[in-house]
Amino acid sequence: MTKAILIRSCLLIAAAALLAVGVVSGTLVRHAVQIIPLLLVAFLSLRKAWASGAAAGIFAHWLAIMVMIWLFLLHIANVITGDYSSTEIAMTIVVGAASAIGGATGLAAARSGGILATAAAFAIAFALQFAFLYFSYEGLPAAVH
Repeated sequence: MTKAILIRSCLLIAAAALLAVGVVSGTLVRHAVQIIPLLLVAFLSLRKAWASGAAAGIFAHWLAIMVMIWLFLLHIANVITGDYSSTEIAMTIVVGAASAIGGATGLAAARSGGILATAAAFAIAFALQFAFLYFSYEGLPAAVH
């Protein structure tokens, strides 16, 4: 399996797991908005030199979110709180694993593209993913929450 296929697979697995969370939590529209950056990178750009760095940025974002959820579940930190169903907890493992594998692969693949381009793609994608997450909570009309 090539690195590009592995990265794309991890992006799609994470997206599917996030949609599953949306289904079980009744927040499908919110989660559909949140996966837009994952799908953009998965379908539009993995053949581009900067795409591996962008994918790594998206994976870093989601891995950080999953770690914060687990810190809450383990009563270590309350950065992210909530009531999580067993399905949602299982999906944190799926998203976290896909993010760890995809992120490591993305960084390894991005090394050939130059450090500056990789860092820029990483930072822009991380910020874009954060913006979509923020918008899914603050920018959507209350009727779709």
